[in-house]
Amino acid sequence: MARQGTVAPTHFNVIWDRTG
Repeated sequence: MARQGTVAPTHFNVIWDRTG
């Protein structure tokens, strides 16, 4: 559930998606 559209970078989004 990392699809909140935060202002985080792309690499962070990928990491978050992997942790979730």
